Amino acid sequence: MIPDLLKACAQLSDRRFRRVVLLSCLLAALLLVGLVAGVGWALGGLTGTGWLDLAAGLAGGAAALAAGVILFPAAAAALQGLFLEHAASAVEARYYPELEPPRAQGWGETLRQTAFFSGAALAVNLLLLPVWLFVPPLGLLLFWLANGWLCGREYFEAAALRRLEPEAARTLRRRYRYRIWLAGAAIAWLMTVPVANLAAPAIGTALMLHRFECLRRL
Repeated sequence: MIPDLLKACAQLSDRRFRRVVLLSCLLAALLLVGLVAGVGWALGGLTGTGWLDLAAGLAGGAAALAAGVILFPAAAAALQGLFLEHAASAVEARYYPELEPPRAQGWGETLRQTAFFSGAALAVNLLLLPVWLFVPPLGLLLFWLANGWLCGREYFEAAALRRLEPEAARTLRRRYRYRIWLAGAAIAWLMTVPVANLAAPAIGTALMLHRFECLRRL
């Protein structure tokens, strides 16, 4: 998995891929700011008076930031869908030029996959939010584990469905589920690293394309 992650990061030297990453970073930053602002607004009523008001404001700001990070994987699912084809084309042109053109995917297939992942990520991370806020170390570990499974499934199937029929893609994912979970955990970890989290959707796409090509040839 480490060599695939390094190849995904090395792809940043490719101008074609770098454009995808920069656009992904811009949209991810807007999403993250929107999430933090939205949660901050929702918590706006939790204030007191005097120094209590200041304390409540600081606590609310920290909670809004944590909630924004926690909910980011669900929002990033839409970005992964937007940039999948552009990122995949850049990766394949550099590392897998012998491949045939990808299979045609209907909008219904893509939308179902994105909707499932976004809904699952939102539900799981809302459940994790109290742990993240009150027991941060445990919340961080659970975030990596839970979102590692979710990101592994979403990003791997997105890559696999470009080349395989849905049932074959699911079969391959189940066969190597622990390796895919580990790669997904790397993507989830990236989502918690400041600045790097903005590039996580594009880097994660490249990583999982390498994982897919490696695993399907075993």
